[in-house]
Amino acid sequence: MKKYLLVFLVILANIATMMAIDINVEGVKYYVYPSSGRASAGCAYVANAVIKDSISYQDPKTWITARYPVTEIVDEAFNGNDSLETIIIGNCIERINRKAFYNCENLKTVTIGNNVKFIGKEAFAWCSNLVQINTPSSIEDIADDAFYNCHKLPTYNNIRYADKFLVEAANKRTSPYSISANTTIKQDTRWIGKEAFSGSVLFNNPTLVIPDSVEIIGESAFQGGDYESVTIGEKVKQIGKWAFVGRVSPGANGTPYLKTFRLKAITPPKIADAITGTYQPIFESPAIPEIYVPCGTLETYLNSMWGKIKSYGNQKVMYRPYDLEYDYNSDEGYVNVIGHKIPNECEPELIIEAIAREGYEFDKWWDGNEENPRTIIFDEGWDGIIIRPIFKLISDGLEDIQIEGYSPHKIIVDGQIYILRGDKVYSVIGAQTE
Repeated sequence: MKKYLLVFLVILANIATMMAIDINVEGVKYYVYPSSGRASAGCAYVANAVIKDSISYQDPKTWITARYPVTEIVDEAFNGNDSLETIIIGNCIERINRKAFYNCENLKTVTIGNNVKFIGKEAFAWCSNLVQINTPSSIEDIADDAFYNCHKLPTYNNIRYADKFLVEAANKRTSPYSISANTTIKQDTRWIGKEAFSGSVLFNNPTLVIPDSVEIIGESAFQGGDYESVTIGEKVKQIGKWAFVGRVSPGANGTPYLKTFRLKAITPPKIADAITGTYQPIFESPAIPEIYVPCGTLETYLNSMWGKIKSYGNQKVMYRPYDLEYDYNSDEGYVNVIGHKIPNECEPELIIEAIAREGYEFDKWWDGNEENPRTIIFDEGWDGIIIRPIFKLISDGLEDIQIEGYSPHKIIVDGQIYILRGDKVYSVIGAQTE
């Protein structure tokens, strides 16, 4: 009997701890929790509401007045409030919980304090007249569909934004599903929302570059896009399930468009369920691209959830291969690789030499470097560079051919080299071919 009485008393104590005292201050309802020394915001009875940093409450028993910081907005606090037009959220608020402002049809502007860390699921969903909101740097997490169907938020380059939160491709619901080819993601974007580009023919561009500012990529964010390569910025912390499940090219034996996926983040982004910790695929097997990771991080990636990404048993995470491309006139010269060393497995070095043909001499490389031979070091900054040596006609042994406005051309007659400039022909003294 004593045991049950003790349990009953504990339950009563917990209920007393959880009980809140309702207070109305300047048209806003607050809940005060004296036992925890805090308060939360409930609802508003005015069009232009201000949620205070803290509120005062006098205990009717002790007559002691204390101040309580307002630390959260409760679930569904302002749900369906048609009278609310503007809201200023205090600097002590840390959480804006689930559906806090859901379906506030006349809400136009929101100012969020600089201490908010979390915005809950559908917190501002169906705020169909919302045109202005800020997302301060204090925010650590924004749940799915936080800004769902907020169609009056501003658009930039065909993308709808809630400040630094990328909501969606603004025209993805139009027919045909396509986005302007000049569409780009803003450089200060921090989050890309769930299904933001799902169902869109992404950018009509084979290359997608996600800026370094992006930290979170939501579930199915780019699902179904037509792109061949993706580069993810260096700050990304989390990538949602099915984020990059791509379409396949036409035909019975269609292959995925996505071929390469490059990560710049030193710390592997999370690709696991937040609750269970289990792997969540971001690609659809076996249509998995080659995944390139930064120099010195391969082991770290393989020991994380990224190591589980395989196709037909083959590991897909690797260092990016470096394929040289050359551009030169073979009549003037060519390039030889005369040395090759690997200081580490992801930053190889090549020693190359430009070889001029008869009648020509090496001038410089495409980037102004005049060393020959020279060492090429591949690193993370090496991207899309083409090796191009520049050759010039040998000046020694030529008669005067510097005639302004004409370019020389080399011709060979009976083994003798001649230079043709304009309507004149000059011989190269002592220069003969074999």
